[in-house]
Amino acid sequence: MEARQDGRASIIPMAGDRAWSVFWRLDARRTGNGYGANAISPSEIDAYARMYGMRLRRWELDALDVMEASRLRWLDRMARRDEDGEPDVVEGQPVTPALVKALFG
Repeated sequence: MEARQDGRASIIPMAGDRAWSVFWRLDARRTGNGYGANAISPSEIDAYARMYGMRLRRWELDALDVMEASRLRWLDRMARRDEDGEPDVVEGQPVTPALVKALFG
């Protein structure tokens, strides 16, 4: 599996597929507090694992912690980038190449 971060490709080892999948499913359910993203809590990980009948191994939990720290740093950088004059997305705003580049570029 290939992952991208900061425009660089990384290969996710096959053994890490489950942790990678769990992380992105939890990330999709991430809440915010009005000032930024909330961290994924251990209780949210536990609830997810119980809901799906998983028993996450210790190394998978450690991997989730590392991924979470990296994701929070990235989200913080993106929030600061927005504060530094990058265009905000406004509801109803047409999708243009410049907007896509600003958001994902």
